[in-house]
Parts: sequence; structure tokens; C-alpha cells
Amino acid sequence: MQKVCGIRADIDCIGDIDALPETLDLLDDWGVKASFFVAMGPDKTGQNMFKYLKKPWSLGKVRPMRFGFRNLIRGVVSPACMQDYRSELYDIKRRGHEVGLHGYDHHHWMKTRGEEAGSLIGKGCTLFKEVFKSAPGSFASPGFTVNRKILRKIDGFNFDYSSDFIYGEPFYPVLEGEKFNTLQIPVCIRSIGEFSIEGLNGRKILQTFGQELEARQFFTFYFHPSYEVKYRRELLGEIIRLVQKEAEILTFAKIAENWNNENPSDL
Repeated sequence: MQKVCGIRADIDCIGDIDALPETLDLLDDWGVKASFFVAMGPDKTGQNMFKYLKKPWSLGKVRPMRFGFRNLIRGVVSPACMQDYRSELYDIKRRGHEVGLHGYDHHHWMKTRGEEAGSLIGKGCTLFKEVFKSAPGSFASPGFTVNRKILRKIDGFNFDYSSDFIYGEPFYPVLEGEKFNTLQIPVCIRSIGEFSIEGLNGRKILQTFGQELEARQFFTFYFHPSYEVKYRRELLGEIIRLVQKEAEILTFAKIAENWNNENPSDL
């Protein structure tokens, strides 16, 4: 049986939107289709600067300036809104990639305990439909922030699937004895950016991806255009080429469809 791989691109902030044209061109050059998850609402990325300033030694690895100085300042003073970049975002769909919802107000979502998750997803769905002319068929919780309350709210939107975990194969989650109805298509490994923050060099990161790919029949990974495309483009390309040799690359939506067809008893 051939290995299956999915590539996920998270559009968290306007810095990621700024890097979209280059990202879409590179994906065309590599001959692959990705699953993009786009955050709606205000971009408050700049508020992360306060966290970075508490750990100044990490600034070189985190590279907060990848978001753009103007965007960082606006994120603190007067956040711009993701949906104002309709044309740039719609280009994802026009170029043949999958698009799902990545929540509303990415920065705020990561601090929620779940009580307001339904309201935030609803706001995100409304704006998503304005931008992409259709309702989102999938969801990904910003920062992989998830608990039982959030999973219940996700179930209420009847998405085809959600991508809220760093885990293994697709699954229907069960937390503390409670089973949820939305199929999860997880990512299998942390991003290049996260490994870089830990101090791993490019050779070690590529080796880690290779080992995970070899060990799995199902493999997914994710990246952010403002970091991996802007600063680690060559490494990202090496990883994609490695995956292309070993696996069939499918969108997350197609992976979800195939999984449900092959595992009807899990529905």
C-alpha cells in the first residue's frame, strides 16, 4: 500500500498573506496541492512581541520580523483584518488548493477555554463565506488549542473534518469517555519553525522528517508561509521532494473522504 501524505499551510496573520504569492508559485513549481487553513478577524500578531521581549535570546530563532514591522505595530495599536485581503486569499482557491477555516482572532483563540468557541467559529464562518463564496468544509484550531468544550462546539458545525491535534493517523477523538463526531486529520510532526526554535539545524530537521515519514503509512505536516517560505524555503523544498518520492500527496479533504470510505464502522 502506498504511503499517503498531506501538506497543510496555516495562514495565521497578514505576514502569511504577504508571503502567499511566493508560496503558491512554489507549490506550483513543486507540483503539489496543499490544504490551507485561514484565520479570519483581526490580526493581533503584534501582541506576541511582549512575549518575545521577555525572552530576547529567542528573537533570532523566532524571527518575529517575518510578520513585517508595520503589521506588528498595527497588531498592537489598531489590528488589520484578515478578510480585508479578499483578493489575495481567494487566490488560494483559484489556484486549486483546499481552503478551510483557522478560527477567528487567532491570538485570542489560543487563550480561550472553550466557552466562547462556538461564537468565534460562527464569526469565522461568516467572514470565510464572504471571502471564499462558500462555507468552510473543514476547521483547524489555532495553536492546536483543544479540549472537550471546544470539540463539542466543533461538532455543532458539521465540518467534514477538523485538524486540531499533533498525533498519528485520522481518528474520532474520545476524551474522558466522551466520543466526538468530527473526524480528525491530525498533523504528524511539528513544523520546521518549531524545530528551529528548539535549536535543530536544517540537516537534523530533514533527518527527523525523513525518519517520521519512513515510520508511517500516513504522514502529514504543516508550515507557515511567513516563516518556512520566507526563511527556510530550501529546506521546505527538500522535505516536499523527499515526501514526493515516498508518498502520494493528497489534500486533507481527500484524505478524510478516503478514510471514511475505508473505515465505515467508525462513522
